[in-house]
Amino acid sequence: MALLDHPADAAVLAPLVEREILWRLLTGPFGDVIRQIGLPDSNLSHVNRAIGWIRDNYAERLRISDLARLSRMSPSAFHRRRARTPPACG
Repeated sequence: MALLDHPADAAVLAPLVEREILWRLLTGPFGDVIRQIGLPDSNLSHVNRAIGWIRDNYAERLRISDLARLSRMSPSAFHRRRARTPPACG
């Protein structure tokens, strides 16, 4: 926020502040989950695929086995992974 008081410094310091924020996010308590967001073949991306299907097809019959298949997981692995995913990510 101090950059707002010194606009001339913003061009030089803003990228460093952004880099620090990203570093703290990636190394913080949810760093593992945050890193998985950008990986196309992570468990989180597979679960998000199932969540997208639910959003698009909310009026249709829902089977865990179908969601697991969409997520490229077994039903038991899907249950375990979904139980560990923070609500804000899913």
